[in-house]
Amino acid sequence: PAQMTTTINRENAVVIDIRKQDDFNDGHIINAMNIPQDDFEKSLKKLEKHKKNPLIVYCQAGTDSAKVSRTLQQSGFENVRFLKGGLHAWQSASLPVAK
Repeated sequence: PAQMTTTINRENAVVIDIRKQDDFNDGHIINAMNIPQDDFEKSLKKLEKHKKNPLIVYCQAGTDSAKVSRTLQQSGFENVRFLKGGLHAWQSASLPVAK
């Protein structure tokens, strides 16, 4: 989480929440985009304008975001990362969430 905040602040990273809409509405990282994992491959066009930016993907616990990160890399996105531990790790670090 600490490295992620640095990347967001210094490199203008785009944060992508791949959880379901209801989970996103219950709480998410500030300024995150919600693109649920089930619709992710269909929604890649939404991210085309961010191809030059670092992308940080997260889910609830970190396992699904690793898979989606690989999908992004295979689709030509070069600077893709995922939040190890997911939103759980973010909240455990006492970092803010939005609703």
